[in-house]
Amino acid sequence: MGPNQIEFGRLVEYGPGGNSSILQVPNHNYVDTNNVDGTTTDSAAAATAMATGYKTHNYVIGKNAWYQSVPTIMELAEAKGYVTGIVVTSPINHATPAGFAAHNDDRNNYAQIATDMADSGIDLLLGGGSSSTYFGTQISNLQARGYAHVTDRAALAGVEALPVLGLFNQDYLTWERDRTDASTEPSLQEMVAKSITLLNASGKPFVLMVEGSQIDTACHSNDKVLLAHEVIEFEKAFKYAASFASNNSNIQLLVCADHETGGFTISGYDFSTPAPQETDSLAVKIQKRTNRANEIATHFLSTSHTSTRVYLGGIGPSTNQILNASHLVDIFQIMNASIDTITNITINTLRITSPGDMVVHESTRGKNISWIITSPNINVPTYAIFKNGSLLQGHENNSWSNNTPVIIDIDPLPPGIFNLTILASDRISVPARDSVIVTVLNDPPAISHPGPLEYEYGSTMQYLAWHVSDPSVSNGSVVIYQDGHCIYSGTWNSTDLVNITMRDLDLGIFNYTVVASDGIATSQDTSFVTVYNRNPTISIQEDVIYEKNGKGNYLSWHIMDNSIAIATFVILQDDIVIMTGNWNAMEPITICIDGLLPGKHHFMIIAIDGLGGTISDSVFVLVQDTTTSGIKEIPLDLGMISMCTGACLVVLSLVLVVFEKKSRVKMYKR
Repeated sequence: MGPNQIEFGRLVEYGPGGNSSILQVPNHNYVDTNNVDGTTTDSAAAATAMATGYKTHNYVIGKNAWYQSVPTIMELAEAKGYVTGIVVTSPINHATPAGFAAHNDDRNNYAQIATDMADSGIDLLLGGGSSSTYFGTQISNLQARGYAHVTDRAALAGVEALPVLGLFNQDYLTWERDRTDASTEPSLQEMVAKSITLLNASGKPFVLMVEGSQIDTACHSNDKVLLAHEVIEFEKAFKYAASFASNNSNIQLLVCADHETGGFTISGYDFSTPAPQETDSLAVKIQKRTNRANEIATHFLSTSHTSTRVYLGGIGPSTNQILNASHLVDIFQIMNASIDTITNITINTLRITSPGDMVVHESTRGKNISWIITSPNINVPTYAIFKNGSLLQGHENNSWSNNTPVIIDIDPLPPGIFNLTILASDRISVPARDSVIVTVLNDPPAISHPGPLEYEYGSTMQYLAWHVSDPSVSNGSVVIYQDGHCIYSGTWNSTDLVNITMRDLDLGIFNYTVVASDGIATSQDTSFVTVYNRNPTISIQEDVIYEKNGKGNYLSWHIMDNSIAIATFVILQDDIVIMTGNWNAMEPITICIDGLLPGKHHFMIIAIDGLGGTISDSVFVLVQDTTTSGIKEIPLDLGMISMCTGACLVVLSLVLVVFEKKSRVKMYKR
């Protein structure tokens, strides 16, 4: 109900010169209604703002923006010994009444809200919603607790004491436009009058919330006739309450809408129907109001809620604060200021012991935040934890107990800065909160070191493999360099190895460096690969002795090598090259030595693999001769043979050493 709806009701009921009691209060102002998201509110968020002093999200009942239950004005009053009541023309567990007596994430959870309201201790509940869809499931529950259950205006009139549950329709109460003298449902004014009588008769201070629920419904339908009748009935109920408040200086009376609906405007009027009179019958009053509503030019911009500022007025203690009010949440503060203080209840006693801000490494295990919550007023102890303003799953509405740590594991947090906030409530005290700033330092990826790799030139299936892991991510980017040149760029993951196969490497030493990144930091590992050449191997040919003119004498060698470039050999006889060629591991190298002159001959084979590797073998061939007389040739003096042989051996050894020194080349290119 916005200002124009109030004005519309005034024009229909009293005319241009008449006064609405709603507008005749000593303190008034206009306040915003937007929800915590800065958008147009619904009835749930608006009721929660008024009842708890917290802005929240649409659909949320009795909880703040972090979905944490917060105490309502009804709960605070009950804790101080007040009796409480709710009067509406909607189902009793609809959004607005629920916002004052329940806690739920969704206004449409009617069954849960009904249970919450039945358990809330509200002493008087009057309205609609007797069907099982709304509040019907709780009727027997409240009867068992001593509530009088009434279903019509006559039964309500006969109630003499609290507590009372009055449900007069299965859904919404009947439109005021359709009321007759025979109607069995009480009007809003009648319910308010009876409620004030019962609450005041209890002898205790009381809080009563009243909603003209059908005003909003009429605006959603863009029906100005229905709107007129509902606004007028609400004004009559307020007028009764204002009369009671004016005669009781300790009564605070506030009037406000939760939001405006329809973007309703008035552009003019041309009355031909006189205003209703007190002496008119009900039927005449209803007809006059209908006619006059149609004689006013109006317009609806939409069928939805708007962000139009709404009227806030009041009578009694603390209502001068209305002049400083700017939002619906200020209504809670004004109401709370007027509630009498009970010495055994202190509202600001909920405490949270803070662990302080933290700086941790992501790889460190066992990290957690621990809070201690204490309060002398435990009713329904609940807490919620939020990370950077968003509710953490599993920490929505948990219970706490005095001096028992509330612990949250922060090992899963990735590198970054996080605000971890706990919000605790005991449903009596003002909720408490504590925020811990957690800075998680990034640890670079860990890379396994495969160590140096050495293999013979020509070998296959040679590779390096690294395992990359990171405490915060399961994959990232990787680059591999060979001697400073990029040879691979791709990704790594924690389950597979990053490997590179050695292909076409020459002899030498090669630097392989892998650089892995997790998106924030990098790590690297360097491994060396050595490709070497192994000398060929050669079979040993035994020395040969044969008679002059003997036949079928041969020398044969078998050469092998795993790594071959250009395989060549040379054979020398008495230091003279007698054969050159190529060799392979499959075929032996064979030469015929028949026809040699008598005497001792030195044969040497030198094999080369083309990669700097060589091998040699020396063989002595002794050719013997006989004289014509058939007597063998007398050998040389043994001492001389020994000397000669020794000299030959010495010379041979020197030749081999010199040859090997000359022929040996470095096998590694560094």
